[in-house]
Amino acid sequence: MNENTEIRKGLRHLLSFSVVYDTFQHAVGAYKWRERVVLNHIAPLCSATTRILDIGCGTGEILEYIPDQANYIGFDRNNEYISAARKRFAGRKAEFICEDVNKNSMSNYGNFDIVLAIGILHHLDDSIADELFETAHCALKDNGIFLALDPVYTNHQSSAARFVVGKDRGQAVRTDYEYLRLAKKRFKSTSAVVDDKPLRIPYTGIVMTCQKN
Repeated sequence: MNENTEIRKGLRHLLSFSVVYDTFQHAVGAYKWRERVVLNHIAPLCSATTRILDIGCGTGEILEYIPDQANYIGFDRNNEYISAARKRFAGRKAEFICEDVNKNSMSNYGNFDIVLAIGILHHLDDSIADELFETAHCALKDNGIFLALDPVYTNHQSSAARFVVGKDRGQAVRTDYEYLRLAKKRFKSTSAVVDDKPLRIPYTGIVMTCQKN
């Protein structure tokens, strides 16, 4: 699954380095937003038997907010991100794998209760995003949950927030309607919540949840 609408040059290319990426995400409040989302949507579902798949896990920061008893597998294409995650979470029930994710490769890992795609969809054009939804759907157990977190365009967002969202490395930021349209191709049960102030800087984000049924 290739992230083919991402800017990989200039200052934004520096975010491909794990230390720079983590520092930036902490500074703007992105990790605090992710923490709130996990505590509200994921943590209540976790038990000792819960299996979580994280597509595009980055440096694995989100594992800080997931209950210790859950079983976690994270995938990312960036080897430096994966190396940093393995070092940081060596004592957790977690596995970090440096490779692309698709429905065929996921057949080797069994099914999951929860699939995450945190900050991923806005890096993917519609055809690749559709593959991600298909992969997530195939990887989930019946009644499993898929959760995605991304920047979003809305009619009521401030000009500053629209500007910041437009400068993201991912160049496929969509409206809430467009995200849901893609999700509904694979999932019958979908919902989305738009957050007008998720970060410390002007920004608009969307939390989308889908259930396999």
